Amino acid sequence: MLIAALERCWALDPTRVIVHTCTLDGPHALRNYLARGFRPVGEETVERMLPDAPPGPWPGA
Repeated sequence: MLIAALERCWALDPTRVIVHTCTLDGPHALRNYLARGFRPVGEETVERMLPDAPPGPWPGA
């Protein structure tokens, strides 16, 4: 799916495509982005309090 999304992005002729990832992403997310040609341009550490349980589905689901 990432490859298809990137192909559609590049078809729009942008000057660059940016993706943000974090430790909440899957364990192989960064490796997948790097394998598709992305490169790190920055890193930051931010601590956030997360709820004990996920918020559940969107309203009306």
